[in-house]
Amino acid sequence: MKKVLLIVSLLANVALVGALIYTNTEIQKLDDQRESLTIANDQYKRKLDGAETEESEIGSTSDSNVSMNNDSVESIPESSTSSADNSSDSIELHNHLYHFDDFSGTIEETGEPAHMSEHFTRSSVTISDSNGTYNATLFDNNDGTAQITDLDGNILYSGSWKPTKAFEILSLKSSLQNSTRNDLVASFAQRSWNDPEIARLAQTALENASAQNISNEQWQQISNDIIKQLETMENGN
Repeated sequence: MKKVLLIVSLLANVALVGALIYTNTEIQKLDDQRESLTIANDQYKRKLDGAETEESEIGSTSDSNVSMNNDSVESIPESSTSSADNSSDSIELHNHLYHFDDFSGTIEETGEPAHMSEHFTRSSVTISDSNGTYNATLFDNNDGTAQITDLDGNILYSGSWKPTKAFEILSLKSSLQNSTRNDLVASFAQRSWNDPEIARLAQTALENASAQNISNEQWQQISNDIIKQLETMENGN
């Protein structure tokens, strides 16, 4: 009987040891899997971080290159051609006057939509100069500067631009017709005008729109009188 109990006890111990060995093996496997998952997760995070960094760098490059992405589009009504025989000549395109240093040739609008951003307007043009005839990009920057670049973004000509008198007439007329009195005061207070006659009329509008002793009815009459003067200028009378 003792021998039987001893054998049973030995078998139980063997089974217990086997169970412990199996349990330790499974725990080791789980630890290995956990470590593998941690490594894979770290690698995935590094890959994501690398991708985000690359996208950020591409975005920064795009912002620094004036020939990159823009948000809104404005249509150019028709194509036109303007020429400059020497570097002192002005070039008129889509209601703007341009002056480019050392430019002698012609600039033709392609008629494609102009892309507008917060700081500049980009339009496609065709240039004819001493290098031949080729497609290029024209930039009107909000600070009054302008550039012509090749399609790779390399600057070919630098200069400046200003609105034509006809454009300023339309702009002032539109502001008087479509802006509220308060909005007009806010916008005109920070705006400059190139043409002296337009600047005088805009100053008159600003002074009367901001005057406390002028009623809305009086202001409307003053605004209409200025619009009539602008229409007379527009018709060339």
